[in-house]
Amino acid sequence: MAPRSSRGGSAHVHVRLAPGEAGYTGTLVIHAPERPATTREIAGPDCASVARGLAVVVALAIDPSARLDASRADGDGGDAPPAAVEPPPPPPPAPPPAAPTSPPTARPPVTPAASSPTSDDPALGGQRRARERERLRFTFALEARAELTTAVTSGVLPVAGAAVEARAHLGAQVPSWLSPSIALGVRQSSAKHIRVSGGAADFIWTAATLRVCPLRLVILDSRLEASPCFELGAGALRAEARGLSGGRGTSTFWLDRGASLRVSYRLSPSWAIGAGALATAPANRNRYRISTGELISQAPAVGVTAGLHLELRL
Repeated sequence: MAPRSSRGGSAHVHVRLAPGEAGYTGTLVIHAPERPATTREIAGPDCASVARGLAVVVALAIDPSARLDASRADGDGGDAPPAAVEPPPPPPPAPPPAAPTSPPTARPPVTPAASSPTSDDPALGGQRRARERERLRFTFALEARAELTTAVTSGVLPVAGAAVEARAHLGAQVPSWLSPSIALGVRQSSAKHIRVSGGAADFIWTAATLRVCPLRLVILDSRLEASPCFELGAGALRAEARGLSGGRGTSTFWLDRGASLRVSYRLSPSWAIGAGALATAPANRNRYRISTGELISQAPAVGVTAGLHLELRL
């Protein structure tokens, strides 16, 4: 279409109708001389309404003062000046183009959730046991002792001893000095031969021992250890008269309690040597006399036991 412009020259109008997702869209492009191209777009629900809107825009572009109502067509107007007709309101703005809908995204296949490990899972059980070992673990040791004691008879009594110790390690978050241990053992003396007028007496001491050490002090790169302990002993003291008139053997119950200090030097991860000293007080201080009233032996109120030990850490 090529209408005549009011300024002279030809104006070209290009019209295009196209269906859309929400109806129809019309595009009008007007090329006029000495003017930039003008573009208008109209959208509507059907093709006819969009075409009517484009026709109105084209008519106004050709003659802005044109009357578009029906009174212009009849002949009753005579020579009367034409009444001014307001131009129709501009068509509503075209709706923004709808965003292209993306195709539905394919969902990844749903895989069954991995079953949570149970207590029967060997891997989980191993991890749990490792955590428990970090929190609390036990080590064991065997020890042999050679001692001398003054806590049983008059004079010094040689003693041999052995024990099994269990030590608790409470974990990395607990101070290293808080490492309690408990040991069960036995002490056995050799025969103590005491001479008296007219004869002699032999004394033999046997006792089971319990040792509890709540603390452990470690120095010299964990090689030297010192532990204060509490000890308890229970057993029997046997006496046998020899060459004495009316002499006989006797056995009495033995019980003592005391405190000790042990020091150990670790030679290797498995072996250690050390020394210890124990002060004990016997619960019963039986007197042993001969028929003449002469005192053979009696335990002191407080005795001391000291010796060396060899330790094997398991």
